[in-house]
Amino acid sequence: RREKEEAEAAAKKAEEDKAAAEAASKKVASASAKKDKEKRRKEQQKNRKKLREFCGAVGSFDVEGSESLTSGLEAEKLKELVDGLEAAEEAAREEMLCAALKELDLEAATRMEARKQREATAQEEQAAARVAEARASSARLADWSEAELKALKKGLVTFPAGARHRWESIANVVQTRTAEEVTALVKQCPGLLVGKVEDAFSKFLADRKAPKGVAAEG
Repeated sequence: RREKEEAEAAAKKAEEDKAAAEAASKKVASASAKKDKEKRRKEQQKNRKKLREFCGAVGSFDVEGSESLTSGLEAEKLKELVDGLEAAEEAAREEMLCAALKELDLEAATRMEARKQREATAQEEQAAARVAEARASSARLADWSEAELKALKKGLVTFPAGARHRWESIANVVQTRTAEEVTALVKQCPGLLVGKVEDAFSKFLADRKAPKGVAAEG
């Protein structure tokens, strides 16, 4: 028994040591990541300051252009531009700054155009989906026979709004349709939902019998 207890204690200590080592490793990694992040932040701050100084030294480069570059460039591109400006002759710096700003504006315009295109495509897809659903719904409605419609009318009167399991009960009256199909048809004829069964059915039947594209007078 003593050996078993010692083995269990050793196993527990090993687990605790492992957990402590993992926690220490995570702590070191977190501290290292934080240190690297702070280093990158300071470097970016330094490069932005240098870039502003270069922009300020170019008479034709305004404050707006300077801020667009310093705030819009990613860290890597910012460093690349600053390094290039430091290595370039003074006469070439204005052209480099203008080229960098032009590229930045072009990237922004490209992103905006891509976003507009995505939005337009999404709207087209939504519109197409609505049309497809409307056509499918119309096809489902046209499939109802006169006998089914009469049974539906009877079911709506027998089970008015507020009745428990209304749609399932009405579907049982129709017998040939599911509760979902009953609901889909009734949604196409709003008057049926508010109890105006006679008027709504009369108009619905008249619309069904009217030539395609010609609404029944009412």
